[in-house]
Amino acid sequence: MNKQTPLYIKELIDEITGFPNEYLLYDRLHMNLAYCDRFKTATAVCYVRLFQLNTELNVLSFLRKQVADRLRTSIRDVDTACFLSDTDIVILLTDVTEHECTVIVERIIGALSGTYTYKNNQSTLGTCIGVCIYPYAHSSSEDLIMLAKSQMYEALELGINQYKLYQGNVKESAFRKVVIEVDLPHALRDDDFYMEYQPQVGLNERKVIGVETLIRWKHPKLGVIGPDEFLPLAEKIGMANRIFTWVIRQVCCNIKDMPDKHDDVFFSINLSVNQLLMDSFEETVQEIIAEANIGKPNFIFEITENISIYKREDVKSKLQFLRNKGYKIALDDFGNGYFSFSDFVDLPIDHIKLDKRFITSLMKNNKLTNVIIPIKQMATNLGFKLVVEGIEGQSQFAEWRKLDIDVFQGYFFSEPVPFEQLNDVIFKVNREIKNCL
Repeated sequence: MNKQTPLYIKELIDEITGFPNEYLLYDRLHMNLAYCDRFKTATAVCYVRLFQLNTELNVLSFLRKQVADRLRTSIRDVDTACFLSDTDIVILLTDVTEHECTVIVERIIGALSGTYTYKNNQSTLGTCIGVCIYPYAHSSSEDLIMLAKSQMYEALELGINQYKLYQGNVKESAFRKVVIEVDLPHALRDDDFYMEYQPQVGLNERKVIGVETLIRWKHPKLGVIGPDEFLPLAEKIGMANRIFTWVIRQVCCNIKDMPDKHDDVFFSINLSVNQLLMDSFEETVQEIIAEANIGKPNFIFEITENISIYKREDVKSKLQFLRNKGYKIALDDFGNGYFSFSDFVDLPIDHIKLDKRFITSLMKNNKLTNVIIPIKQMATNLGFKLVVEGIEGQSQFAEWRKLDIDVFQGYFFSEPVPFEQLNDVIFKVNREIKNCL
């Protein structure tokens, strides 16, 4: 584009990529479908998702121009491409047969997947593509894109750099992900999120010393959805930070309503590294706490992501900010391979929380004692508390108790409960735990 390009044209074109925006994408799709109906041809809707395979935070936003340049060499002049986000692209292939479509899609995968360079650093991207061909799929423009997106998720189940064509049916798991992505932006607006809390019991204290905060989504059609399912999708569509802000604000409101007798109870909040590294993270946390007028809350921030792919100094600086404010830090899901010994030595952390799948595997293979004793010794030497979650029964609790674990969590003590029940549950668990210890 240049200075002579009409303003209305500029508004329809993305300046970085030179591709049409979403409004123009739908306009062209409507025209393509009308053309197909009149001349008995076919149009393919391709939903492309990019994946960072070994790169640092937010680098995809800087690679958009490079991705667009590679994509432009892979499609025809009559085709249309539109970036919906840094990770998601919709491509319209005009007047194609199924064979021609697969040839172009394979060419796109070959072009987009590979090594990119940004500021002398190399990053590797992969892709998955879902394809829906009209008129073989008789649907509206919106439905065609949703069907293509569902096929992208089915392709992802096959692995990176795969594609899947719609053949008349959609896997329930893939379609569920599409529904969740589409409906997530409405969940905050419609007040569909709510919090539950699960007690954490201190072995030495012989009482509830903390609670883990767990967000839930009461979906109008799918029912209650847990964070393990919707938060990864929220990251993909750029909503995770807004949800984290909502959680902090909601927990602060609940803390304000807690009876004084529980003012020593910690509230553990899950925090991804992406959220930690938000530009406004420090200001956001401080503003919400100040608005709640609760003084300094007893927060433990549980880091729930692979730290090694991020700049360690950036992560360390943000964690140190939290520590300086008097909050504690926990490394969550230890045992899943995300954390290295250097994380424990270098980062300002207080707790290590063992991964539930790691725990299950150890107990299943009778390796509990041999593996946990060295971990416990390391934690003690470094001044950390060791937290075990997923304690479901008396015998399991007794086995772990022999290993001198610091903090326990699980259905044996209490299931996650709404805030309205938390006070009574804490009293109940405190009474019962004295009979167990």
